[in-house]
Amino acid sequence: MPLSGSYPLVPTAFRKTPASPIGCFAGARLDPEATFGQDFVIRVAYSDVPTVFGTSQGSSFSPQVATAGTSGVPAPNYIPQVGGLTVKVDVNYLVQSISGVMRLYVGTQPGTAYAISAATLSANPSYSEVAQAFAGAKQKTIAGAPLVMDAAAFEMLSVDLTTPVLRTIILAAGPADARSFQILIVTFVHP
Repeated sequence: MPLSGSYPLVPTAFRKTPASPIGCFAGARLDPEATFGQDFVIRVAYSDVPTVFGTSQGSSFSPQVATAGTSGVPAPNYIPQVGGLTVKVDVNYLVQSISGVMRLYVGTQPGTAYAISAATLSANPSYSEVAQAFAGAKQKTIAGAPLVMDAAAFEMLSVDLTTPVLRTIILAAGPADARSFQILIVTFVHP
């Protein structure tokens, strides 16, 4: 059931089993429309009449409000050291070598794992977008502080730097089923 700031125009049908008749129709919305940067409520409305969500028949459905709380998994917080990498390119701006290390120092909260992703994220990536990029990249456990990443981890050899190239460092905290993330974007440009 997709969630947004309003109930869906077409509600979802629910059955006890796939062969059972439809038991009810339901729709849900987020209130306020969630950015997940603040508390939100999921409101669920259900009815035995499928058209009730698009009409003014307010008496034939019952909104249900519930809340859930968690102590939360604080997002990791790291501060990058500027200037630890050296990139050399040829006349066509193809990377010939990359050397050095990037160090990340723990700010207010350490992480448990990290990954470096070449995936392009949107300007304001959603949690699921970041989680998907993290899952698709080679993950490494954070063993100590500072976190030291070798230049080779950025996989930049033979990359064309005619236009800037991004690598996203995704830092994770918490168990796999309840992670929080910090993202740091490293932009590689030709000299």
